[in-house]
Amino acid sequence: MRLPSKAARRYAKAFFDVAEEAQATEAVRADFASLRTLVAQTPALFTFMRDKRLPHAARLKVWTALLGDRAQPLTLRFVAFLEAKRRGDLLPEVGASFAEYDDKRRGIKRGRLEFALAMDPDATVVIAARMSALLGGTVALATNVSPSLLGGFRLQVGDQVYDASVAARLRMLREALHRA
Repeated sequence: MRLPSKAARRYAKAFFDVAEEAQATEAVRADFASLRTLVAQTPALFTFMRDKRLPHAARLKVWTALLGDRAQPLTLRFVAFLEAKRRGDLLPEVGASFAEYDDKRRGIKRGRLEFALAMDPDATVVIAARMSALLGGTVALATNVSPSLLGGFRLQVGDQVYDASVAARLRMLREALHRA
């Protein structure tokens, strides 16, 4: 998914403040996660979100049928608000930004850990714990296998990248040889 737009971040911040005041941030975040899953499982829903030809009332009926009993009333009111503004297509981006604001409030930093080979989950826990101590706060890592690393790992948390891969060391060696 692309980075959230400025408009999506603004809507998310405003809605986050409202949800926090209503003490419903966890429930709303869960609603956005359910919506993300629903969009991923139903490509036609993404098309529907981007198609502005349907009148507002019809679009609202679809959202109410889809989310009705599954979502918090606060979330449903927010979806109706976005639809009234003809910005329902921003919902996935708003959800991603909402989660970022919630992570920030909780002191959670998200990162990506890439290994050259599949690793024991305990290794990920150890690396996350060390990064949490180093950066202050909780670090949550998503992992994946990237054979292009050749060996070792690459870790990115925010703007910081720690590259302890064989590919990076080979690249540095190549650059050093070119300079000599």
